[in-house]
Amino acid sequence: LYQDDEFTPSLGIPLRLVGTELRAPAVSRSFFFGVPSTEDSTASSLHTTVTVERDLSDRWLATLMLHKSRNRLLGIADSYGYGIDDYGDTPLYSSFVGHDNDNWAGELRLDGRFDAFGQEHQLLVGVEKNRLDFDSWGGYGPPIGAANIYDGSLETAVSVPAHSLPPNYRGRDDGSNEGVYAQLLLGLRPQTRLLLGARYDRARQHTVFDGEFSDSDDEQDDREVTGRIGLTQDLGENVTAYAVYAQSFNPVYARSQTEALDAETGDGYELGMKGEWFGGLFGATAAVFRQELDNRPIPD
Repeated sequence: LYQDDEFTPSLGIPLRLVGTELRAPAVSRSFFFGVPSTEDSTASSLHTTVTVERDLSDRWLATLMLHKSRNRLLGIADSYGYGIDDYGDTPLYSSFVGHDNDNWAGELRLDGRFDAFGQEHQLLVGVEKNRLDFDSWGGYGPPIGAANIYDGSLETAVSVPAHSLPPNYRGRDDGSNEGVYAQLLLGLRPQTRLLLGARYDRARQHTVFDGEFSDSDDEQDDREVTGRIGLTQDLGENVTAYAVYAQSFNPVYARSQTEALDAETGDGYELGMKGEWFGGLFGATAAVFRQELDNRPIPD
């Protein structure tokens, strides 16, 4: 999949402080708060996936999956309003931002069924590796002028070709994650199955930021073992009830103003029922679940 876009970015609506609340001005939805850039902003993305499957027997399947993606962005704003007073005056700024995001992932897994103790069981094992490289840069300057959004002066306001500005900051994030996992679905009885799973992850991140007012160089190394356990019970031929508890671990390839962020961890609980009727033509699922997350990154 390849996609290429050329566009004029909108950096939002300047807000006015009224008491303790921020309010938007009364203008049409199509109003542009600034002067459109003379040069188009660009964005492109490329996603490639390859999957190879190999039947080892009538009960065992090996799968290799490879994924590669790249995203590029250059956002240009020659003149845009930021902030607004009671009379509709807004200061104007010029800036640009760019990034180059490169990712690849690979996974090899083995999935099969076997008989033991008079019951059929299912085993899934796999290894995977992911890699991320993210470069970002941008430039901005002091206010280039001012205009009023109500008197028409914004249409002829001053603008500065943003792409001609020198970069004020550069950042680079590179990270990798390796994981190995196993999951066993045990047949306790013909109608009852027990799910057991475990996974080991190691995530590494190196983040560098060189800015006009701050610099940082930080590394993060996280290792975690997570597990899951579940139980399913067939309630007749068409309905199955289940209960699952699972732990999660997700590397966070992001940083605060001064350091790389810890990985996100969590606990999940789920109870549910699944049904299928008329030879698979109709299915239904009902579930209740709860997820608790720690170290979840929140954009500021």
